[in-house]
Amino acid sequence: MRASVSFEELYNQYFAKVYRFFMKKTGDDQASKDLSQEVFIKVYNNWEKVSNAKNTSAYLFKVSSNLLIDHLQKSAKEARLYDEISEVIRAEANTLQKPEEVDQKLIEKVEAIFNALPEKRQTIFRLRKLQNLTTKEVSEELGISARTVENQLYRTINLLREKSSA
Repeated sequence: MRASVSFEELYNQYFAKVYRFFMKKTGDDQASKDLSQEVFIKVYNNWEKVSNAKNTSAYLFKVSSNLLIDHLQKSAKEARLYDEISEVIRAEANTLQKPEEVDQKLIEKVEAIFNALPEKRQTIFRLRKLQNLTTKEVSEELGISARTVENQLYRTINLLREKSSA
């Protein structure tokens, strides 16, 4: 790479390519934008190393590949957590005999767990999971990043799992 290339030039030249890479792999516009931004934050933070790299394109796509792997692993872990929470609720429902007992027990347990959550997590969980808004829609409605929505959902699911199995 030429030493005279600036970060801005690199960004302008490669951002769309990096974004398309993520879009092709995830199919999620907001996640692709967030991941693309993360790539360029890493590039900016390691500018000396990047500006001296022999193959800038290969370096960018190595960083992109690593971020994609992290993102996919996190998404898979969240999906497993959703499944585990559903299983806990189903198992608890099967141990009770009367439908009204099931409803009351589940309502009490869910209310207790939700009351323990910070208000922001409650709102994010309700919008995303109960009102079926997309991560992007939740982030826009609350004025926060999609990554924050995902992180808060992840933390909520972990807390639900802990408290449900207690």
